Parts: sequence; structure tokens; C-alpha cells
Amino acid sequence: MSGFSEFDPRQPLGDGRTVIEASAGTGKTFAISALVTRLIAEEGVPLDEILVVTFTRAATAELRARVRRRLVTTLGALQGGAADPDDAHLAVLLAADEPDRRLAAERLHEALTHFDRAQIFTIHGFAQRLLGHLGLRARLSPELEPGEPDELLLTQTAGDLLVGRYSHGGEPPLKANHVVAIGRTVIGTPDARIVPEPDAVAGPSRARVELAHLMRSEVHRRMGAAGLVTYDDGLVEVRDTLADPEVGAAARELLARRYSVALVDESQDTDPIQWQLIRAVFYESRLVVIGDPKLSI
Repeated sequence: MSGFSEFDPRQPLGDGRTVIEASAGTGKTFAISALVTRLIAEEGVPLDEILVVTFTRAATAELRARVRRRLVTTLGALQGGAADPDDAHLAVLLAADEPDRRLAAERLHEALTHFDRAQIFTIHGFAQRLLGHLGLRARLSPELEPGEPDELLLTQTAGDLLVGRYSHGGEPPLKANHVVAIGRTVIGTPDARIVPEPDAVAGPSRARVELAHLMRSEVHRRMGAAGLVTYDDGLVEVRDTLADPEVGAAARELLARRYSVALVDESQDTDPIQWQLIRAVFYESRLVVIGDPKLSI
């Protein structure tokens, strides 16, 4: 691991992991689109072997548009069109020998012809795509539609659990809205461990713990019956499949052949589950993370 230094766009992208720390307004999206273009033009990495991950659908749409625009403008410059004299990334490509410029232009033309193959996703969209790649190696069907439990589902589940548990006598220690809040928390934090163990406590405390477990399992059951799965369930399933002692190695090898390099935008907002997934896929591959630690949520 080397120390941090100022990012020099004139240098080729290194192997292994590269961390680019960039504040808001410093051109993170520009840098990503320029790096994708250079990987294609300079190194000949196929467009569909470059993964770009960001964290909102709006950012994904913008990034897709910016990458395509960058491919178009770079191809035009290589073919004799106008070029920004202050664009260091473009200057590297234009400074190449004529045969290399022609080859770069051919590669960019090919990428634009098949731009529908661009691998630009939200982290949850990427997890869904991985479920499809993993197939039978994953326990969660990629056919399930991602979503989140709505208030109606949470309210109905909480009410049914309370009725089923206390209909034969006894006063519920919690109101339905409190059980809904517990369910929202445990489902929204899929990796969180529910403590203490039910057998370690008694009375209202035990009831709260048991209802938390019941809400987590029952909401997931009802969503599955409706053909739904939470966004985080997809992340957890892919992460666990990649870490599985029996199928994990084969799954990681499959994905390593699928992607040559990954660029992760807004990396400061990557939660532990998301980072574990990215690390499992790209542990021995090229990985570029771009973000601003000062803006971390």
C-alpha cells in the first residue's frame, strides 16, 4: 500500500486498488467517465467488463449519460474533431502514435455500438445482477422483485402477531405501533443481531425480543409469498454466497472472469454489507473507489 498523492490523470490506472479522494464539485463524475473511456481506448478493456457502481438511480442515469457522452467526444477528437486543451485524460490519448490512436478510435466505436452492454448500476441493482450470474449457487431466486415492506404490510403483520400471541389471554406488553417500529428497524438493518437472547430475559423484555424475531421472519415470509424481497436481502444473499465454504470459491472465480475492473462512486456511503460484497468480488481484481470521506452518511 502506497501513500496518498495528488491524482495525475496523465498516469495509467494502476493494478490492484486505487482510492481517489475527491470533494464535492471537483469532477468525480468527469473522472469516472474519463477513466472508463481510457480503460477502453488505451487498454482495450471491453465495455461490458467494466463495472461502475453508484448509490441512487438518478446518479446511475446521469453516470450512464456522462460515460456515453465522453465516449462520443473522445472518439470525435481522435478522428480529428475539436479537443479541450485542458483535458489531461484526452491529451494522453491524442499524444499516442497514429496506429495507437486508430486502435483507440476503433475500440471506442465498438463500445458505442454496444453501449447497451454498459455495466452501470446502483449497488442494489448490481446485487440483483449477481444473483442472476450465480444462478443455483445462490439460495435467493433472482426472479424475486426487489422492494421494501410498506406500512400496510408492517401494520398487518404486527397486528396478526399480537392477536395470535395474546388472543387466549394476557395483556400485550406493546402496542401495535411499537411492534411496527421494531419490525421496521430489524428488517431495515439485516445484519444486526437481535439481543439479548429470549431465554436470557423475562416479562416484557422477552416479549419484545421474541416479537422482533417474529416480525423479521414473518415479514420476509409474506414478502416472499408475494414474489418480493428487500433490497438488502439481495446484498446479504450475494455476500453470503461468495463467502460460502462450499460454493464461494467457484462463485468468486465466475465473477472474476466476468469483470476486469470496478469503479465505485460515492464510496464514502458504502455500508459494511455493501463493502463486504464488493471486496469479495474484487479482492484480487482492479478496484477504484472514489468519494469524499467528509460527506459520509
